[in-house]
Amino acid sequence: MIKRISATTTTIISLLLGTLVILFAAGTLNPPSLKAQNVVTFSMDMRGAMAQRWLDPQRDLVGVRGSIPPLRWDSTLIATDPDGDSIYTLTVKITPAGKYAKLFHTQKLAYKFKVENSAKLNNGWETVQNSTLLLTGKPQTVKRSFNTQSLAPTPGTRSRNVRLHEHFQPRTLLQRTLSVYLPPGYDKSSQRYPVLYLHDGQNIFDDSTAASGEWYADEIADLLIKSKKLPPCIIVGISTRGEDRINEYTPVPMRRFDGLGRPDDLGGKGTLHAQMVVEEIKPFIDSTYRTLKDRANTALGGSSLGGLMTMYGGMVYPQVFGRLMVMSPSVWWANNWILAAAKQNINDSVATSLKAADTRIWLDIGDGEGKESVADARALKSLLIEKGWKLGTNLFYMEAKNAAHNEAAWSERFEPALLFLFGNPARK
Repeated sequence: MIKRISATTTTIISLLLGTLVILFAAGTLNPPSLKAQNVVTFSMDMRGAMAQRWLDPQRDLVGVRGSIPPLRWDSTLIATDPDGDSIYTLTVKITPAGKYAKLFHTQKLAYKFKVENSAKLNNGWETVQNSTLLLTGKPQTVKRSFNTQSLAPTPGTRSRNVRLHEHFQPRTLLQRTLSVYLPPGYDKSSQRYPVLYLHDGQNIFDDSTAASGEWYADEIADLLIKSKKLPPCIIVGISTRGEDRINEYTPVPMRRFDGLGRPDDLGGKGTLHAQMVVEEIKPFIDSTYRTLKDRANTALGGSSLGGLMTMYGGMVYPQVFGRLMVMSPSVWWANNWILAAAKQNINDSVATSLKAADTRIWLDIGDGEGKESVADARALKSLLIEKGWKLGTNLFYMEAKNAAHNEAAWSERFEPALLFLFGNPARK
């Protein structure tokens, strides 16, 4: 996960050396099954980090970031070392969010330890992938050394009507898994169905593959279809690996500099990714399953950088995607490149479908994602309205209350987004 960290946050942290900084967004629900008693104590062994000069205890702070409030990815909860033994501790009460965690099973917390000093290697982040912890509703203690990974043994939660194509090999990008949700009654029907293609497919259906908890997209779709709130549809999750995600989900590279002031561009393979979806994945799905192939029945969706790629895909392939699910888009990437590109190309012949008459767009942001992220989402909304979209008809915009930048928040918004894209276009 990548999230912009403002200079203001860094300044406040440095000024409050030795104090406890707690910046959090409250969850929306406390599922009874979790008893709201997920008290977690993190015991961070920093002795190795000190030996490798990652940490100067006289100058640096140590803390935790994570996926469920009060932990966040854009601010750090600071730990303390009262005994001076270089083992830092922090105790928090995790507030699980979302009715789907209550309906289906417990929730997984993703987290990382972080040294708060921007001059440190990797900006102070652990260089390993996120660690995870399965919340049980009871107090737990996490003990591990900095830069080691701990993964919760998470059972598979994929529904039986989700089929896997585990070795899909694109021409130019790496092999990946396609997870295909089929609506109830698919095998007994000759009907054809609309299709939603979702980025970060590893997070959509299965907790055992999700980095920070799943979306419950299969369970949500089942409930909506069986209750006749949603016409039957197919949902395709397109997986990506954490180490490839930034490259694949960014349309242009972003210029940055290494510790010696040398340019070190990041990302920029989004064009290849979008091309893969349109020229390889969609034809495979269309030939393997009974789909409605036209653009009016083809949607693209994603969150964060996946939301950025969704907007980009809709602009570059207007003849393919008539519906877009743009959740918490990383508008900030490369100095808000997507805003300039959309403003220039929305009425261009290359992007003829991005016109208000025939492209339906769901756009959202959480008000707990930071003021700059909210301002960016509002700027994108204003641009779409300027180009002719009408709120409540072919454009739905939401600022979700107390919602952070995480899978739990996007899971909560998946139901109304799905209804808006494939249900009544006048839904408000």
